[in-house]
Amino acid sequence: MTPRSFAKRDISFEVDGSGSEVKRTFVIMGSKAPLSSVDSRNIVLRRQTSFTFDYSVNMLIPSGMSDGQSAGITGYYDENTYLEFGVICRMGKKYIYCNEHIGDEDKTIIAENPLSEGTGKVQLTMRTDYLKRTLSYDSTVFTTLENVYYLCDEGLSRGKRFTGALVGMYAYAGPENDMSVTFIDDHYDE
Repeated sequence: MTPRSFAKRDISFEVDGSGSEVKRTFVIMGSKAPLSSVDSRNIVLRRQTSFTFDYSVNMLIPSGMSDGQSAGITGYYDENTYLEFGVICRMGKKYIYCNEHIGDEDKTIIAENPLSEGTGKVQLTMRTDYLKRTLSYDSTVFTTLENVYYLCDEGLSRGKRFTGALVGMYAYAGPENDMSVTFIDDHYDE
C-alpha cells in the first residue's frame, strides 16, 4: 500500500518464480519530495500487524547516487512521524544512516565510515519489540531506538492522523535528481 496515489512509472512490482522459490522485486523511483511532504510518492508500505516483528529487504544501492539522496526501509505513521534506515550519499560517499522525524525535528545518525567502494547491495533489517527498534545492515547492528512512541496516533498531536503503524521501503531522489532503487525479497515475520 502507499499513503498517496502515484504515477505509473513511480513504483513497479514483479514476481518471479513459484512456490518457495518466489522472488519479489519492487523498483521505486526516488521522489523529488522527502517523506515529510504530502507530495512524496516514493514509498511502499504494509500494515504493522504485531507488536513484535522483523522486517527485512535486500536493497541494490544505485551506483550514481548524488549528495542528499537516500533509500532504505521505514517505520512510518505519516509525514509528521517516521523513521528512515538505509543508505545516504554525503560528499560523494555512501553511508548507512538512521533518521527519526518527529514533528518538526530530525534526529540523524550517520555511520562514521562510508560503505566500501563498489558495495552494490545491502540487507536492511528492522527488529521490532514493542516500542524498541533494532536496525541492522548485513547482520551488523547499527543502532537501537529504545522508544519509537511517535509511530502511533498518541505519539504526536497534529490534527487528524489516521494511517496507523506501517513499515516499508522508500527512495528519495531530491529536487533535481533522478534515481531508481531496486528492493528484492522484502519479508515481514511475526
